[in-house]
Amino acid sequence: MRSFFLLCATLCLALGACADGVDSAVAGNPFAGELNSGLVTVSDGPEIPDANVCDEEHSLCGHILVPADLEGTPRSLVVSLYTSVPPVGPPNAVIAQIDGPSIKAGEQYPVRINPMLEKGEYFIWINLYMEDGGQWMPIHGVDYSGVSAAMVVFDGAPFEFDPIDMALASGW
Repeated sequence: MRSFFLLCATLCLALGACADGVDSAVAGNPFAGELNSGLVTVSDGPEIPDANVCDEEHSLCGHILVPADLEGTPRSLVVSLYTSVPPVGPPNAVIAQIDGPSIKAGEQYPVRINPMLEKGEYFIWINLYMEDGGQWMPIHGVDYSGVSAAMVVFDGAPFEFDPIDMALASGW
């Protein structure tokens, strides 16, 4: 009996650790809400579209999680789609470029794109180019990159991607 209790407790802790912190109580859309704002600050820069675009057809929305040790000044944020990762060539599509994003260390930054007209199955790849960083490819140790954990299917319906952790670019 004690072994059964320990097994159940271990499973509950493991499953609880997998929770993504998304507030699912927003207007019936489990992905329309912000991440748990008690964990990190949510950027509210003027370049970020209103959250209502996330309910529209052909929208792609989600958050990137900016590292607390982010160094430098962000120059641009590029959202691309790839059919395989790590990338070995140009993206299948560049769906957004945000110049001068108001990204700060340790925050979550909303990505809201509409229209997103690409259809198919892709990885979402995000590059944060810093001042003195790369143009078409991130520079190792200067720029930041992040990728969706799995391929996602785009079919024109509103889509919310899971939070993407950004990390200092390496391996370039």
